[in-house]
Amino acid sequence: MVLDATVIRAVLVAATVAMMGMWNWWLPDQAAKLPRVEPSPLRSGKVHGSP
Repeated sequence: MVLDATVIRAVLVAATVAMMGMWNWWLPDQAAKLPRVEPSPLRSGKVHGSP
């Protein structure tokens, strides 16, 4: 039963993303005004001063 729900959700999400195209990445104006946080240099693998 759980496996069926997982497979159905995976198929529905993939189909919805494919159908919506660029609308998946639409950002409301209120969310666009939120402050942005830069990723940690330790998580990205880069260190300050390295090329």
